[in-house]
Amino acid sequence: LFWQQKSTVDNAQSQINSLKTQLANLQETGQVSSVQSVASQNSPCMVRVDANDPGFQSSGSGFIVDVRGYIMTNEHVINNSTTINVTLSDGKQSAATVTASDAKMDLAILKLSTNTANLVAVVLGTNNDIVIGEDAVAAGFPLGTDLPGPVSFSGGIISAMRSMNGGQYIQTDVTINPGSSGGGLFALSGKLIGIPTAAVIPF
Repeated sequence: LFWQQKSTVDNAQSQINSLKTQLANLQETGQVSSVQSVASQNSPCMVRVDANDPGFQSSGSGFIVDVRGYIMTNEHVINNSTTINVTLSDGKQSAATVTASDAKMDLAILKLSTNTANLVAVVLGTNNDIVIGEDAVAAGFPLGTDLPGPVSFSGGIISAMRSMNGGQYIQTDVTINPGSSGGGLFALSGKLIGIPTAAVIPF
């Protein structure tokens, strides 16, 4: 009986060691990630977007989608603004102009007005990277200028896919705070899979 128990323990330990080796191999090849690695990979890609019009200022988030200085954010962040200022992850600031926007999809693309070197762009995912029940990470600048950088990250899961107002939306229980609109929603692979655009706030 003792020998059988010892043999069972040895087999279990062998299986554990094998799983550890497989996990290490997957991590080395980039097939398995963590919230920490998502944050490390995407922190340089995130920006704060401050939009101004006469008598009003709004602040949201965005991310670098192209190293030539193109930023993506929510349309409602920059709607009706007369001036837009973008703060990069290293604290550098640049004016920006709107190159394209779509109110229905709540998306806007901005272009930095100054040439900035060493920009880092997000890696775009596809629908295949959106898996219900898997972990997701949101990045943004909650509370805007009231809580200046660095960028904040929060974790949760992908709860569901929903069709609303003619568009496809990712439902997630990741905390989305005011100011995080226009930021990034990432899979654990580090790929961008969505843009936070709305949150359910309990009363």
